[in-house]
Parts: sequence; structure tokens; C-alpha cells
Amino acid sequence: MIGQDEIIEVSKTAQEISFDIFSESTNSNEKLLLILNRETGLAPYSHEFVKGFQDPQILSGFISAISSFMGEVTGTNPSQWKTVFGSDSILLVEGGEWSIGVLVASKETIEIRSKLRTIIREFEDCFEFLRDIEGIQNTFFDFDNYVRRMFVDERVTNRTTVTKIPEWRSSMGIIDLPSTTFYLIKILSEFKDSTTVQKIAESQNIKIDKVIEIVSNAFWNGIVKLTYIPSDNDILELSDNSTAIIFEKSNPLKLSSSCLRIVARFDGRAPISQIMSSTIIPDKEALLVSLGSLINRGLIQRISMEKRFVLFNECILSNFISQGASIIG
Repeated sequence: MIGQDEIIEVSKTAQEISFDIFSESTNSNEKLLLILNRETGLAPYSHEFVKGFQDPQILSGFISAISSFMGEVTGTNPSQWKTVFGSDSILLVEGGEWSIGVLVASKETIEIRSKLRTIIREFEDCFEFLRDIEGIQNTFFDFDNYVRRMFVDERVTNRTTVTKIPEWRSSMGIIDLPSTTFYLIKILSEFKDSTTVQKIAESQNIKIDKVIEIVSNAFWNGIVKLTYIPSDNDILELSDNSTAIIFEKSNPLKLSSSCLRIVARFDGRAPISQIMSSTIIPDKEALLVSLGSLINRGLIQRISMEKRFVLFNECILSNFISQGASIIG
């Protein structure tokens, strides 16, 4: 019998289904998110991180069929499983009580698995009334913003690079709020190809938080691309199975020696600023851009929310013990 908390990896027998979309070259680890009803097999909510993916309803039917098959074979519905398609795509599946969350990504990370789990819990809490409803409901504006904040806003810093797509002007009609459209047109008209969140805030005299909200909304709607340059306080760690790729002798990623030294010291506990302060770095800006590219591709990751809580509690406990020891003498 397979335990509920064990992540099952499904074999590649399903590759005979045509998923040409997964071979698309992109600088985004996440490709597609969908949430489907376990009973109906329909996906009431979906979002494309990379435009041009297959109809979510077709993919949801495939996921529903695989999930039902595993339930019949094992006698239970596993809470987590994944299907690997070639070397570029993974279907990460997180089961709730009555819904199933699916995230298509280039590489599995603890961070995105944690986010998917949180989103499924939130979806079931907010939309219990959809449990027994057949069909698709268009009631997800606030929830869509919540998912966007989970996947995008939390990663954007003042260093994040914003690159506008060539056809950005013709895409403005999909933005919901006129005020956001106004700000976005004003911002994107000011630079040629790409710039940083910090430079936008300074040139437009807009607070950083407001700029982050605007560019995140633009990214969510496919109007700009973002490179998540990490902040000094970010705590990073290597993703599973990424060591061989990053430290390959031939250096296929063309990483600098200083970047490799920094990445080798990631332990999931120390912030970047602490690691960088004790290392000689010829070009800090170039290093941060390289780290951002590795984050985008899922090769390194920010620690999960659960691990952040653990570190926070460890810090509190350590201070408590230190103060207690000083009092006792």
C-alpha cells in the first residue's frame, strides 16, 4: 500500500499523448497551473504562465484518468504524484479533499510544491460550493490575484528585471483595471527593452510596492517578462537533482567561477548577503543576474514557507536559551 504522503512518480507511458507545447523554450520554470474537480474531471480554474499551452480541459481529463487509475490500483487516492515528460517538463499533482491541483513546470522545486499545496487548501476553503457543481464558474477574480501574489509578487524585488514583449501595446486590453492600464502604459513607454523595478520607481516617482503590483499584473497577463533577481535577504538552496547540471565539468550554463562558488555555499539557512560578504566577487550585478536566471529555470530555489517558519522558530528558541543561560550565569 502506498502512503498518503509519498510522492508517486508515474512512468512515461503517457508520452504518446501529444504535448508539443512542453518543448517550448522559455525562461519560466512554471508553465501552467490548473485546479480540477476530482468528481467531474473539469478544471474550473487555470492559468498559463507561458502562453500557447494546450486546452486545460484536455489536460485535466488526462490527469483525472491517471488519478482514477492509480486509485483503483492502490486502493487509495495518493495526495501527491508527478509525471515526467522528457527532460523539460513535469506535471506536479497535489490532491485535496475534492479537488486536484496540477502545476506544469520545467523542474520540481520544494518552493513551488509548497505553493501548490497552499493554493489547493485555499481553493477548497473558498469554493466549497463548487464541489457538487458540474460546469465552469467564472468567479475567480480575487482568487486569481491571490495565486498571482503567491507565484509572482513574493519573488519580485527592486532588482527584478522587467522586459516588455514586442506586441505589448496590443495586449493592454486584457488588464482589468483602467488605473493599472494607465500606469502600465506610462511605465512601458519610458524604456526601450528592459529595466529594473528600482529604476521604474525612481523615474516614475512611484513607490516600490506599487511598481511590484503593476509589473506583476503585467507579467500575469503576458505583457512583460520578469527575471527574479534575488534580494540580499533571500535564503536559497539547490533544487533536487540540479547539482549535476550546475557543476557539470563542461559548464553548459556558462556560469562564472564566482557564481559557482556562491551557489556551492547555499545551505538553505544563510541569506545571500551573508554568503556574498565573505566571498570576493568581481561583478556583483552580473552574479545576481546569473542567480536570477537559475531561479527562473528552477535550478535553485528560495526555501519554502514551511522551512522559513522552522528557521524563525529556531531563532526564537536560540535567543530564549541564550538569555536564559545569561540569567542563570
